[in-house]
Amino acid sequence: MNTYACGAAWPLCLAFAVLASPLGAQTPGDSTARDNGQGTYAGPSFGVVIADVSGEPFYSSTLKLSGGVQLDVVREKVLIRTGAFYTGRGGRSNTGTRDEQFLEVPLLFGYRFPDDRRTRVFVMAGAQVGFQTACTLNGPDATADCRHEGHDVDYGVLAGGGVFLPLGKAHLVLDLRAMQGLREFGFHEGKNRGITIGVAYMGLLGGIADR
Repeated sequence: MNTYACGAAWPLCLAFAVLASPLGAQTPGDSTARDNGQGTYAGPSFGVVIADVSGEPFYSSTLKLSGGVQLDVVREKVLIRTGAFYTGRGGRSNTGTRDEQFLEVPLLFGYRFPDDRRTRVFVMAGAQVGFQTACTLNGPDATADCRHEGHDVDYGVLAGGGVFLPLGKAHLVLDLRAMQGLREFGFHEGKNRGITIGVAYMGLLGGIADR
């Protein structure tokens, strides 16, 4: 795999490399796959983000939205997740709000707890890169563009968990993810952070669905 061609989208490249490997492959005679929904799944994902900014003057949270495409590689006890998500970030202070939009690309590794049924609880952790697409400071008397005041690329670490719910050959995935940004703003000692409550409808791309 040519990592230079992947560039900043390396998590997606890695996920597709996994699809081509034995980790992403299933065989028709694999009864474990039939029993536990192993395979490769993709679908739309939506979430509500409780976003805020660590540091002053940003001290309270604000609700944002997240939406995008999610890709899950599922094995018996292993989950690998990536995708591309358009996510709102920012925070609220006593002088106004900071509203940001990012295109975020995560790479998460998870553990699925054993269960005889298709309903499987999981935990996951990983990292992400976010590309800032918009930034606005909204004050009581004026609005200012803050997109180029600091870093246009943010990095963060994530952790969370959720549950797979069977829907025929697909899954409904409910999860909760906490994100802590690692880069400070150019003129503020603050970092983005937040909790996302998400739902995704994941259709089977490859592998054998449960029966």
